Amino acid sequence: MLDCETCTVQERNDYAYSQDEKNRIGIALPVIYDLAWLVVDRNGKVYEEKSIIIRETFFNEDMFNTGYYANKRHIYMKGIQNGDFEIMTFNEALATLEESCQNVDFVCAYNCNFDFKKAIPFTRRYLNGTDTQKRIHNLMDDIAKGRDNANKRPDWLDPMALVGDTVFPLFDI
Repeated sequence: MLDCETCTVQERNDYAYSQDEKNRIGIALPVIYDLAWLVVDRNGKVYEEKSIIIRETFFNEDMFNTGYYANKRHIYMKGIQNGDFEIMTFNEALATLEESCQNVDFVCAYNCNFDFKKAIPFTRRYLNGTDTQKRIHNLMDDIAKGRDNANKRPDWLDPMALVGDTVFPLFDI
């Protein structure tokens, strides 16, 4: 069972003037700063619990401050001090997630398509530099002008999720 919290690309303010435009960019171009999951069985027994702060995004305050929960930064800082979170790079967190999923039959989330098919893939591309700045700027320009095609993605109907190199059945809870 996975959950993530996201912010968005810092550059959004160069393209978005209204709060609605900023919100649309935030949903279309999510960058994860908090990745958490539980490994549980069908009876609810918890085998593993992880809460990971993503180093590249959380500690980039300009980026973090684009997030919906930016005003809760002090709560995260207290949790970090108390040892409630591990701090990892995004690639380390993905490797840890992949390792945690080695013995599971399926994956789920409260908003599974957003988490598995939008937030994780975009964060990977953005932080690894495989989405060029020109492409990101073109996407933001399209979104700000109402030309967002994000909801016309046929893979959102596919009930499968890729974690590392493994495909899992996916469902929403």
